[in-house]
Amino acid sequence: MFIMLVAVEGFLAHNGTIPGWLMVILFVLDAPVTYWAVKLVHAGTGQAAEGFVATLTASGDMPPPPPAYVRQDVLVTQGKYVEAADYFRDHIRVHPEDLEARLGRTDRLEELKATSESPRSPT
Repeated sequence: MFIMLVAVEGFLAHNGTIPGWLMVILFVLDAPVTYWAVKLVHAGTGQAAEGFVATLTASGDMPPPPPAYVRQDVLVTQGKYVEAADYFRDHIRVHPEDLEARLGRTDRLEELKATSESPRSPT
């Protein structure tokens, strides 16, 4: 960048577009302008590269996906509420902080209670 600035200033001074004294002042100002331009380009490309890598690797502040309780859901659809509640209980023992599993176990126990209290049709 410094070379390009000096070349443009020399060309303009050679053609008589700018006086010689202005060329000297511009030449003195070329060093700090070049320094700050290089700093800005370096910072911009560094941030762009970090953002690109974060996009490619899907890193960052993305929340983890919600837990899936596939085995328990299959047992519920089969009407095996007791087994589903047992699987939830086992999961809660390993992960006591998992509130969704606690709610799932409560739902299964409520379904089990509702089915056991419902009057059975005569067969």
